Amino acid sequence: LDAHCTRATFFSVGRMAIADPETLKETARRGHTIASHTWSHAKLSAVSPAKAKYEIELGYSAVTRALGAPIAPFFRFPYLRDTKAALDYLKSRNLSAFSIEVDSQDFRTRNPGQVLRNVMAQLKVVKKGIILFHDIQPATAGALSSLLDNLKAGGYKVVHVVAKQPGSTLPEYDALVDREIEKKRIALATQPLANRALTWPNEGSAVGAAAPAAKPPDKPSAGKTGKDRTILSKPGTPTAASEPLPWSLPSAASETNGPPPPPSVAPPPLRKSRPIWQGLDNGDPWRIKTLGD
Repeated sequence: LDAHCTRATFFSVGRMAIADPETLKETARRGHTIASHTWSHAKLSAVSPAKAKYEIELGYSAVTRALGAPIAPFFRFPYLRDTKAALDYLKSRNLSAFSIEVDSQDFRTRNPGQVLRNVMAQLKVVKKGIILFHDIQPATAGALSSLLDNLKAGGYKVVHVVAKQPGSTLPEYDALVDREIEKKRIALATQPLANRALTWPNEGSAVGAAAPAAKPPDKPSAGKTGKDRTILSKPGTPTAASEPLPWSLPSAASETNGPPPPPSVAPPPLRKSRPIWQGLDNGDPWRIKTLGD
């Protein structure tokens, strides 16, 4: 995006924003628009109006807190599934809902060339509009440079959408987010590996009995998680940092006083998984195009 002087809009999931605020801040520093995408990527058309409000507001507060600055009053429905009640609520909060005209389908393929072909084929029909990508998908990372070259050659112009004024959060949801951030801080104090995790211990969630916290999915689902860059099996797979480790991690004191004793329980075996970048070309001429290449 930098190499093509292009700015995009990032609709960040709240839980992912506070799991990886550094990436969110770096995205904003590069001039992109930061917006929200609910707290847990819940399908708002399948929940009550009260739960939908909770997802909208907690997500908005979480992204704002993670960025450390106000964000754009822009919102995208997970799965692009809206409801009249949710749209009315967004209107009451002066939040604009963004849909799409072109779906890159980047979560369906690891092939960057296929992503490029998907986008260009749809643009040939609709001529213009909002293009949907997921920033965690390797196929998008591989296709974007060539795609922007093709858009420029085709006479297209990318429009950077900027809000006239930032949105505002609600104090009660800011307080709930602060509790979640504190849980992460406590987790980091005992489990340093949790720093890049998508989840952390969430017993006694800030949500309370009226609106239980969203449970991480049992199976990975593409396009749900946002910005974690450490996953090497399937994009969007929550890590297991919220589960107690079966062996002891060395503390600062143990490092000072000599090596820690051998673990009483052997670490679990590494799960066999294919790196997300492996096999992207598969003989296809569309390969990963890095900056300056």
